[in-house]
Order: sequence, then C-alpha cells, then structure tokens
Amino acid sequence: MLRRTLAIAVAGPVIVVLAADTRFHKPGIDTPLDGLAATWIDTDGANNVKWSEFNPALLAFHEAHVEAAEQGNHKIIVTDQAGCTVASVQAGGKTYTPTNGSVTVPVSVKSLQAGNATYFVDVTCAG
Repeated sequence: MLRRTLAIAVAGPVIVVLAADTRFHKPGIDTPLDGLAATWIDTDGANNVKWSEFNPALLAFHEAHVEAAEQGNHKIIVTDQAGCTVASVQAGGKTYTPTNGSVTVPVSVKSLQAGNATYFVDVTCAG
C-alpha cells in the first residue's frame, strides 16, 4: 500500500492568551473558596466584578477569572466580604496587607511573543 503525507504550512497571527486569576484561600481548607468577588480594573480604567467559581468551560478553576487581559497595567481590588476577611494578598512575588479592609494589587501584563500567561493573585482570608 502506498501512503502519501501532505505537509501544509500555515501563516497567520500567533494567538496569545493572557489571564489574571484571583484565588481566595482560608486556613484549614484545601480548595480555594468559591463565590467571592474581586474587582478588575483594566488599562482604560473600566472595571468589572469577577466571582471565584469552578467552571472549567470558562477556564475558572476556583478563581475569579479575567480572560484576554491586554498588555499594560491593571488592578485587582479585593475587599472584606461575607466569607472572607482579607488578611493578606500575594501577587508578583510581593505581599500586600489591607487598609480599611481593602487591598489594591497592581498587575502588569507583559507582552508575549507566543504562548499563554496567567498572573495569579492569591488572597489569604483570616481563619
């Protein structure tokens, strides 16, 4: 039997997916908490409340998921809420502590040539 292989080269834009995910942790609970809010402020100053959830169809795995974040400076704001008194927030190798129950975390989304990148914001809720 004779087999032929056809190789096709496709030229086009490289798709890069940049995401920012906020996870809420509580001492003594192994899985991040669902149902908690994080406010995302984009590079133009528009804001949107995202809720932590487990929804694989939306690429949300016990996190408040921001999909397709553009390159530039964003902010994630977390505040005390039912189910979470913010003790600290970790992001980009830094730890932030709340002032009057609120933490604003800068998230600087870098440009990538190819591939995906996720920026994590991890909130520790008081026990």
